Amino acid sequence: MKMITALTVSAIAATSGTALGQAFSHDFESAGGYTTSTAEFTDTFGDFWLRTNDAAGDTGSFVDYSNGSDGWYFAGMDIDGEGASLPVTITFDAFSIAGLTDLNFGVDLAEDQDGTNEDYDLLNDAVDFEYNVDGSGWNNIFTVMGDGVTEFNSEPNVNGVAVTDTWANFSQALVGVSGSSMQIRVVWNLNSGDEDLAIDNLTVNGVPTPGAFALMGLAGLTGLRRRR
Repeated sequence: MKMITALTVSAIAATSGTALGQAFSHDFESAGGYTTSTAEFTDTFGDFWLRTNDAAGDTGSFVDYSNGSDGWYFAGMDIDGEGASLPVTITFDAFSIAGLTDLNFGVDLAEDQDGTNEDYDLLNDAVDFEYNVDGSGWNNIFTVMGDGVTEFNSEPNVNGVAVTDTWANFSQALVGVSGSSMQIRVVWNLNSGDEDLAIDNLTVNGVPTPGAFALMGLAGLTGLRRRR
């Protein structure tokens, strides 16, 4: 009996793995997993919108995210400078949220600091993070936008917390959100120099419902019994 109990606990842990807590993650270390509304590009001198590790100077010599990410990330600045029509979007592949509650979205953000030349304009410049459940339509999670201190040339922030050139995680609870399938989309409206943003390590976490725990345990135990 003790052996069966131990196996059941192990089965739950083994089968839950990333599903227990994490429904989605994307770190840009590999290509793919998303679609873009326009082709990725860079002129290597401050007009860019692409997945990059900046090894080739994609973001230009004057753009710096000081403490770095863990390799590849996605970044954009002066996105219409090379002819793209704003807004542009990144839409990530759909993933399952079935059996999960208390969902939470997270993303690492950085923005090149340029002293008093920060150019986010309160009414025009923004990057929106959105979710769509079961094809029911897009909903805002949060927005990177000017800090509101001045209408022009303000520092970007999320709900009053500044986005700086040091990577930091920003998260938001998705209160009351449930369903079978979810997509994440990032909508970019950045149209000038010194208006940039870099994103990395997007996640959606959730808590399995009691029924999901039971199913995971039964599935794992069944698999173990078949192997014995």
